[in-house]
Amino acid sequence: QISQQINFIVMALAGAERIFNLMDEPSEVNDGHVTLANVEYIDGQLVECQKQTQHWAWKKPNTDGTFTYVPLTGDVRFNQVDFSYTPKKKILKEITLFAKPGQKIAFVGATGAGKTTIINLINRFYDITKGEILYDGINIQDIEKDSLRRSLGIVLQETHLFTGTIKDNIRYSKLDATDEEVIAAAKLANADYFISHLPQGYDTVITGDGEGLSQGQRQLLSI
Repeated sequence: QISQQINFIVMALAGAERIFNLMDEPSEVNDGHVTLANVEYIDGQLVECQKQTQHWAWKKPNTDGTFTYVPLTGDVRFNQVDFSYTPKKKILKEITLFAKPGQKIAFVGATGAGKTTIINLINRFYDITKGEILYDGINIQDIEKDSLRRSLGIVLQETHLFTGTIKDNIRYSKLDATDEEVIAAAKLANADYFISHLPQGYDTVITGDGEGLSQGQRQLLSI
């Protein structure tokens, strides 16, 4: 029994070390000044408001204390971008590309070619070493990281769901969402059909990272 307990202690210490290493990581520097604002159109002009309108704009401060509102459309451009994880090995070199609003673009290449890296750079999980990335004409380094990441959606190949109802999982990023909003979101993701055919519908409890659901169904819930 003593030898077994020693084994458990060693495993626990290894896990604790990883946790404390993560806690000791320095906080990200958030040097952006452009934020994401909820807006509505009044007489053809963008006006910031508190209510949910499903219209968003970038709120850029001016030197005179006023703000300029730039509609969020999703135009992304890379201009001569270089990036490296370590100074000795450059991953991306002089990457120039654009994605217009509404376009569907696929990156195809060998493992390690930099496909995921490009997505990570748009989210500023890493900062580029040269060039610029423009988002609706705004350098992403001028955008607050919270606003930048709130404007983007990522669905990873490996989806992670939480133990609880399907409704709870959909509501995860907006805990005060109403049932009507949850259902509307599911319909937008084309998930409402299969959810409605589950034994308890939206109240169906899922466990074990969504065991019992197909990979495609888990992807839809993640969306």
